[in-house]
Amino acid sequence: MPRNYEYKEVAVQELLLDEENPRFASSILVKESTNKITQEMIIEHLLRYSDVIKLAQRINEVGELHGSEIITCTKKGDKFVVLEGNRRTCACKLLLDRKLIPEQYRSNFPFITEHAKANIEKVMVTIYPDRESVQAYLSDRHIAGVRRWSALEKNNYYMNLFLQYGNVESVKKHTSDSVSVVTKSIKKYQFFMDVFNILKSKYTSLEIEKIDYLPMVDRFMDTLVGDDEEVGLNLEIDYEKLQYLCISEKRDVYDKILLKIGEAFLVRKERRLCGDGELSKVVGSEIYGKNDQKRLILEDIRIPGLYSLIQQYKSDGKTETSGAEGDKKTDSAVKNDTSEGTENGASKNAGADNASSEGDMSKDSAQTANGEKNGNTSSNEDKGEEDNKQERGAGGNSNLPYFFQGLNYQNLDPNDSDSHGVSRACKEIQLFSNRKLVDNFPMAAAFLTRTIIEHALIYYSKKHKIQGQNKFIWEDISNNGNAIKLSSIINKYKSNLANYILDIKMREYFTDLFGDYNTNVNPLNWVVHRPDEYQLPAKDLIDLPRKGLLALINFLIA
Repeated sequence: MPRNYEYKEVAVQELLLDEENPRFASSILVKESTNKITQEMIIEHLLRYSDVIKLAQRINEVGELHGSEIITCTKKGDKFVVLEGNRRTCACKLLLDRKLIPEQYRSNFPFITEHAKANIEKVMVTIYPDRESVQAYLSDRHIAGVRRWSALEKNNYYMNLFLQYGNVESVKKHTSDSVSVVTKSIKKYQFFMDVFNILKSKYTSLEIEKIDYLPMVDRFMDTLVGDDEEVGLNLEIDYEKLQYLCISEKRDVYDKILLKIGEAFLVRKERRLCGDGELSKVVGSEIYGKNDQKRLILEDIRIPGLYSLIQQYKSDGKTETSGAEGDKKTDSAVKNDTSEGTENGASKNAGADNASSEGDMSKDSAQTANGEKNGNTSSNEDKGEEDNKQERGAGGNSNLPYFFQGLNYQNLDPNDSDSHGVSRACKEIQLFSNRKLVDNFPMAAAFLTRTIIEHALIYYSKKHKIQGQNKFIWEDISNNGNAIKLSSIINKYKSNLANYILDIKMREYFTDLFGDYNTNVNPLNWVVHRPDEYQLPAKDLIDLPRKGLLALINFLIA
């Protein structure tokens, strides 16, 4: 079979920057607001967000593009649309023609050398017959390859293909991701755009490129749109558009909900930049599992007023959804929905942040779902105020996970010897959790709890460098191959905790759990070393992960 592309040398002025490039995350917004993306818009976008000035400086210094940097194009009239290599093309265009440089960037842009000018006026390109024929290459390069798109860019890419083809099966042909992952990605993107468009009406200067996309759509979204009796909106899906639908007469309330979560996740400042009493941005470490997400809503502290709006939306039942065919499924959609699993229940990721992956999470999801199904459902009416307070702080009083349900260790590499100890501990403590064995075997549960603390701390210390120093944490903790006391490991972490654990929320958990060593850790030691005279109550063991230990362990082994 002959190849479907050709190589050709073309003038840079004949190259057009691609208005559909997924790295231009705001492309759909631009289309909706102006109906046309201009070359000038793309140039300004690339200068602002893609370090084109630095790239131009490098090209100018080297005097040429590297031989391997062949630009990928498709023909458009007498021009060529750049499908891969827009940054390089933009840099070359601006070096060759300074009139194209927006005035605010002109003073910082390098002047081209004669050597560079001679070498970049014409560049080698690969020409494909059409955009469709190059999609597989782009997918391999940016989804599974070395130059990966961000989650937002990837989902934008899937969304554009979905709009082009009208079905997920056709999109799937251009990627190694499964149908379920593509479907989920499109839903996430649609939901995010609903939130972002509402935000833009109030925060006109908000820049989509500077937004941390994942926490809201990768975790919180499923809980919010799902069927949880307390906090779920139970939204329907338009399976032809893969878009969540709200109740028509509740549109105003729904928009207020989207605005509130958008402000919490996307608009607020980071904690380190907040003043006294100012609410900081909600981050992924706060919402590892469904119970963390429910707690955040029910406590009404981090996103005040959200719970009241949810209850207002859920009141008076449902009537008509806003969307023409929200309750209809096409044959294709039914197939997609089945392959994806339970949309609002079983597909929750209780693990740690993973900014670059949105793959198949079925293993994690099953564990989390089991934990929520089999969790402690005892009523608060039989407990004292202190117990009630503790449970509210751990995720509410109805769907608390039992012991270490929701533990996420699937990302541990079985071929990595450093992970073997913690992996084995995780497997056994997960078995204890799923089978609810703590009451029957409290001593074994205490042994396992102490073991997983120790080995998670050791594992993390072996994998991470101290910020700003040229040595590993492990080098500071290790005892020349000899056994190390858990107290010594914890004290070493305490000595420089801000550098060892950069996540603020995880540092808080660490301090709360291990700051008072005698309260939370020594009882585990006593069970191990003095079982004849000391037993730890099963309730105390079950409560320990709910105090933040589960979230901390998931963070340490992620």
